[in-house]
Amino acid sequence: TSKGVAAVTIRNYHLHLRSISKHLDITMPFCSLTKRHLERMVVSMRAAGLAHNTVATYLRVINTFLNWANREGLTSVSIPNIKEKDTVKETYTDEALERMRDYCDTSRDLAIIDILASTGMRVGELVKLNRSDIDFQNRECVVTGKGNKQRKVYFDARTKIHLQNYLDERTDDNDALFVTLLAPYNRLQISGVEIRLRQLGRESNIRK
Repeated sequence: TSKGVAAVTIRNYHLHLRSISKHLDITMPFCSLTKRHLERMVVSMRAAGLAHNTVATYLRVINTFLNWANREGLTSVSIPNIKEKDTVKETYTDEALERMRDYCDTSRDLAIIDILASTGMRVGELVKLNRSDIDFQNRECVVTGKGNKQRKVYFDARTKIHLQNYLDERTDDNDALFVTLLAPYNRLQISGVEIRLRQLGRESNIRK
């Protein structure tokens, strides 16, 4: 393992590499891969119907792994660098956000939508937030991103109101900014946020 790398990150790389191996028609170890092998892998993945983002993720994993193997002296081959073309992610319109807000039936969901929309933080960063990370006076909070790097992000007045309403309704003493709706009110996890957002998307007829 590497210093500063979370256990979940290492596990995800392991799972990705196992998935990648299914699309590599080779018997040699990963450290012996060439650019041609990767090009064939991309063709195989596309033929299997994998999404563009999935293929791009697998390529990043391969490149990261081979760079690590090179630094550790496990291979001396040149690192193949092959990338999927970047695509511009769709953003939500103001109308779509309003529709999602209309379908929220809790102050927590309103606060989640607004803080994600106004700050641009990742869901993984959102669930790590504690109440103490929020500075209502300056409408800012400290988020912890990849590699445990911290940065300040700023939220708008609407987010401030919805966050305050949500926290005022809370009866638990959990330090987490967002918790589950039912006792014992545990810290909300990434999967919980994603499930709820998908539900709101279906209910409000918003794609993706």
